[in-house]
Amino acid sequence: MNRRLYLINLFSLIVIVVFGSLWAEKTLLNIDFTEGKLYTLSSATKDILKKIESPITVKVFFSKEIPYPYNTVSRYVLDILQDYSRVSGNKVRIERVDPDDERFEKLASTYGIPPVQVNTIEASQIKIKKVFLGLGFVSEDRIET
Repeated sequence: MNRRLYLINLFSLIVIVVFGSLWAEKTLLNIDFTEGKLYTLSSATKDILKKIESPITVKVFFSKEIPYPYNTVSRYVLDILQDYSRVSGNKVRIERVDPDDERFEKLASTYGIPPVQVNTIEASQIKIKKVFLGLGFVSEDRIET
């Protein structure tokens, strides 16, 4: 009987952890434990985002496989953009451009976003890889990069 109770408790704990993680991810629950609240939007930024009148679309041009350490930058940028969208009441819209789309490079070029060459180490060799790391901002008829 003790073993059965132990297994039930273990299974319950696993279910709680899995569903808790999924819930936290879906609700964008972020807790910033850094000393200076480095990953928290300032109150001034929040005020500006809440006052946006016309929608702003952020076109994200990130290559699919970005080598370390650049991949951490892309994740950080996406997290901030999600915060902007949430705080602005979805007035800031995030549109990821599919890097597998054959028009990806041409579209990035029309936004003034060039490919960047980065060094990567693969199989003990330094290789140069071409990646895209850029954002295009569109509001009404204005485009900025």
